[in-house]
Amino acid sequence: MTSADVDSVKTLFRDYEQWLDAKQCFADFNREMADLTAAFAAILVAEADGALVGVVALKDSGERTAEMKRLYCRPDRQGRGVGERLVRAAIEVARDKGFRSVMLVTLPRLTAAIGLYRKLGFVTDTSSSAEIGMSLALGPERRLA
Repeated sequence: MTSADVDSVKTLFRDYEQWLDAKQCFADFNREMADLTAAFAAILVAEADGALVGVVALKDSGERTAEMKRLYCRPDRQGRGVGERLVRAAIEVARDKGFRSVMLVTLPRLTAAIGLYRKLGFVTDTSSSAEIGMSLALGPERRLA
């Protein structure tokens, strides 16, 4: 994300909030939106036809763990590999920043996302009817194909 992307990223995050319609996932949302660069260690964007069409953020959760948050692709771009490219890029950025793992929390109804995370090596750490916690161990020896 560049400084020129900030307004578009905020719009994508707001679109994601509406699309997901899960208030429990947005406890810190207003604080994050007030200062994106303070809230996240990195924000990656996907662009097509001169417009941002997807976004994902990494948050430093301490103990060399990055939390992947706010993965979203515009509905007209879903199913085209945008999300996978964003997740792969986020994993590489996390590794390059010295994180040793990436974790995330998702909703059980997001089956396509869960399938993608499993495809890329994430394992389920916790699971309930309300949310699923997943993680991926990183290291220089573990590069995605």
